[in-house]
Amino acid sequence: MAVFMMALLGFPIAGGMGFFAKWYVIDAAIHAPHPQTVLAVILVLASVISCGYYLGVVLTMFMKPRPANAPAVRPVPTGTFLVIYLSAFTLLLFGVLPNGFVQLAHDSVPISMVGAPARAPVASAASR
Repeated sequence: MAVFMMALLGFPIAGGMGFFAKWYVIDAAIHAPHPQTVLAVILVLASVISCGYYLGVVLTMFMKPRPANAPAVRPVPTGTFLVIYLSAFTLLLFGVLPNGFVQLAHDSVPISMVGAPARAPVASAASR
């Protein structure tokens, strides 16, 4: 659960894909033909605000003692266990070794779109 919370937070190593998603959105907003600085600032502020929630859950999981009257924890079914651990492993792998995955994503974009100039605005009927 801590790995998933760190991924949502955008923590670089534990949540590699969340970090790269936010990084590329901020990079695209700042380097757009008309920089979207307000969008980048809102994303950063939303991440800071969400940090309080996500880290609060992790704090509760690891730092607070279990209440004495808490019900017993039921075992997780094998299928669910495998999905959780495979997902956490994949997130950690993306965080530790991102280059191959970033290159794969870059290679999947058609060459005509990489570095292509922005489309010219369409003329309205009033300007014709």
